[in-house]
Amino acid sequence: ELFSILAADGEEVEVKLDLFYFINRMLKAAKQGHPYFVLYAKELQKACSILRASDLDKLIEVECSGEGGARNRDEAWKCLTPQLIAEVVRSHIPPAAFLERRLRRVWDY
Repeated sequence: ELFSILAADGEEVEVKLDLFYFINRMLKAAKQGHPYFVLYAKELQKACSILRASDLDKLIEVECSGEGGARNRDEAWKCLTPQLIAEVVRSHIPPAAFLERRLRRVWDY
């Protein structure tokens, strides 16, 4: 496993580059001609960031009170597009333990 290779004898892994360099290196190491490369790249990038729940809640509130009168949260959620979410909702890198679990799911898939 990658984490056991990186951390010999249970030592902590010291990261010298940021997460975006890590993602780029992982993608360069993968076979780009593989039929699932695009899916792997998307899942790897999704695993490395989490949407801020507070921003998402605010966006849904705005959509609920938008044009055409008040909507419920389910209707407002259906109106959100991936582009709108990307433009308005901030994302952050999850805590290390959570990030490791998310990355393991991508690699185990």
